[in-house]
Amino acid sequence: MYQYNSISQSTFRTILEKHRNNYIIVDLRNKKVYNEYHIENAIHIEYNDFMAMDDYSELIKENKDIILYCSSGGSSIYASRKLQKFIDYRGLNIFAYSLEGGIQL
Repeated sequence: MYQYNSISQSTFRTILEKHRNNYIIVDLRNKKVYNEYHIENAIHIEYNDFMAMDDYSELIKENKDIILYCSSGGSSIYASRKLQKFIDYRGLNIFAYSLEGGIQL
C-alpha cells in the first residue's frame, strides 16, 4: 500500500492560525455534515467523488501542500495516499496530508 503523510491536531490548529494561506484544505465529508460545520475556505469534495477522480490537477495547480480531513481520519488516509501518488507521479515537491483523528470541533 502507498505511504501517506499525517498531520496532528495541534499542528493543524497552528496552520489554521498562522499559516492558512500556505495550504489547500479539502473536506471529504458528506454535504449535510459539511453544511453544518467546515473549515473556512475548505474545498468540499465528498469522499466517494474524490476517490473516483483520476485527475487532481485543479487541486495541485497552486503548488501548495494539501490537508485532507473527514469525520474520523480513516477516509482521509485513503484519499491522501491516492493524491500523494498522483503528486509523486507528476514529480512535484508538495505533500498530501491526512488530518489525524478527523476534524474535531
